[in-house]
Amino acid sequence: MIASLALALTCSLHAAEPALPVEAQQRLESLKAGYESFVLKSVTIPYEEGIKALNARVKPALERESAAAAKRKDLDALVRIKADIERTDQGLLLTDAEAPPPESLKNIYAAYKIEAAKLRSTRKLSLTDARQRYDKGLAQVQDELTTAQNVDGALHVKQLRESLANAGDDVAATRGAAAAAPLDGPYTNSLGMKFVPVPGTTVLMCIHETRRGDYASYASASADAGSSWKAVSFESVSLSADDSEPVTMVSWDEAVGFCDWLSKKEGRTYRLPTDEEWSTAVGLAGKEPKAGPPAAKGKAADKVFPWGASLPPPNGSGNYADAAFTAKFPKHFFFQGSSDGFATTAPVMTFQANSQGIHDLGGNVWEWCSDWIDDAKERRVARGGSWYGYEADDALSGNRGGIPPAQRRPYYGFRCVLQSTDTAGKPDAEDALVGRWVFKVGDFAMDKELLSNGSVISGNIPGKWKVTGKLLRIDYSNGAWAEFDLPAKNGRMKGRSNKNEDLTAEKK
Repeated sequence: MIASLALALTCSLHAAEPALPVEAQQRLESLKAGYESFVLKSVTIPYEEGIKALNARVKPALERESAAAAKRKDLDALVRIKADIERTDQGLLLTDAEAPPPESLKNIYAAYKIEAAKLRSTRKLSLTDARQRYDKGLAQVQDELTTAQNVDGALHVKQLRESLANAGDDVAATRGAAAAAPLDGPYTNSLGMKFVPVPGTTVLMCIHETRRGDYASYASASADAGSSWKAVSFESVSLSADDSEPVTMVSWDEAVGFCDWLSKKEGRTYRLPTDEEWSTAVGLAGKEPKAGPPAAKGKAADKVFPWGASLPPPNGSGNYADAAFTAKFPKHFFFQGSSDGFATTAPVMTFQANSQGIHDLGGNVWEWCSDWIDDAKERRVARGGSWYGYEADDALSGNRGGIPPAQRRPYYGFRCVLQSTDTAGKPDAEDALVGRWVFKVGDFAMDKELLSNGSVISGNIPGKWKVTGKLLRIDYSNGAWAEFDLPAKNGRMKGRSNKNEDLTAEKK
């Protein structure tokens, strides 16, 4: 979206900025943060909410016409309408296809086009206002640096202003949109979430667990966020509701939903980390076997903790069950001799970061990962332990929790990773999945087609597909699903269905 473009422009330029006086640097950062916040709240969110409301009004008519087109065997009309229904589900405007809509929908499409144009016009005016305010502040800093004869600094701010002036007004959040610039260094997104590269991977990892404030932005835009996270308690003791606390009481699907929403909003690829990526970030690269399910790797790095090899956790190393915890919950065990000062969750980044600049990879909240814990595919991986953890195994860097994906607890949360090279466009691995496949369960074979827009043609049952880490996930409208392990080898994949059936897939 617009906010992600503005952020990419300002972040890329700030990353290469010359040495500036402290006051000028602080003012630039303040102007940048204010601009991004204004664009998010006054441009992006109202525009997306407008699309959502407009689509909600038109979708019932599309669904009625879809059924009518199917009944009269009008394939062309059905394909057109199905594509637009898919776009309403994704929060996108309807297609502006050259082919005319069905006669019964002409008036509806015409009215829709007028309303969509109004939304775009309002968005453009709001964005122009935001940029004028930002540019005015930048101009003042530029003039002050010029007066102080800081030529390099003044030219840097001038470059910021020129990039701002040349930025496009209409950035569509579509799967076919142009990819954003690759990332090879620290990055801060529109929510203020900070990411750093993880050497040995293709991702940047958020340096903090996803905060309540981050999740609140998602919840304001999507009913899929649930409500369990809003007021959280443990044994009648309320957890802090501060925006800087890690969000808890979210299921695996809700965590994935947050990543999907953020990806669509910013035109980049956010997701949960894989188990291997998480291990690399915590410092276990080369200390665990690559082969086998995560459940088989837990003891490979025995006696390795995020802070070293000794117990109990040294004060300041992380938020575990300590003296403050047992003072609040006297019936529970805790790490003897440990005191971190927090009975439950602590604000993210309270404790010291590791060598890569990442906080809370040990303690605070368990963090959902994308993988299944084992081949049964009934429980997802969680890493890192929590404020409720009081056993040595809980704190091991290599420990894995196997948690049913629908489960929510006051000590379960998540953090995001950001693909460094693939953004709004699909990565090559996903492009290779597009096409016709034959799915087999035993002797029964089914033809499927994965479309580049993320939808699935599967008989009369619509579906959606997406890649999460090393898994291809397909969800059908009737509640059924299938998952396949990636990468596909020689056009073949193995997987499992919601009925616990072994599946194979072969590309035609």
